[in-house]
Amino acid sequence: MQKVSARQKHIVSCFDCSFLRSLTLIAIFLPVITFGFSVDTSSRSEEGLARYNRSCGRRQKTVGVSERIVNGTEAKHGDWPWVVGLYNKSSSTHFCGGVLISERTVLTAAHCVMYE
Repeated sequence: MQKVSARQKHIVSCFDCSFLRSLTLIAIFLPVITFGFSVDTSSRSEEGLARYNRSCGRRQKTVGVSERIVNGTEAKHGDWPWVVGLYNKSSSTHFCGGVLISERTVLTAAHCVMYE
C-alpha cells in the first residue's frame, strides 16, 4: 500500500470545507499535476471517524427541489461549491468540468488536459 502524506489525509477527510461555499466557478490552466493515493481506513478509531465533516462536499438540502429536472431552475450562488468549469484561456470557451478536492487542486478527466 502506498504511504499517505498528512496533506493527502487532509484532502481525503476534508475537515474544513467552509472555504468552498464562496466558490461556484474556477478556471484552471495547464500545467496540471495528477496523483493517485489510497487510504487504509481499517485502523481508524470510531472517535477519529466521528470528527469527519460528513456534510463536506454535499449540496445543502433545498425544500421543494426534485431529483428530476422539471421546469428547471437556475442554480443559486453556492448551491454546488465544488463544481469546476475548465475554460480555454484564449477563447473563453468552456471545454470540460472537474471537482475541487482541495483549496488549490482540481480533479478532472485525462482527456480534458491532453493535447493532440
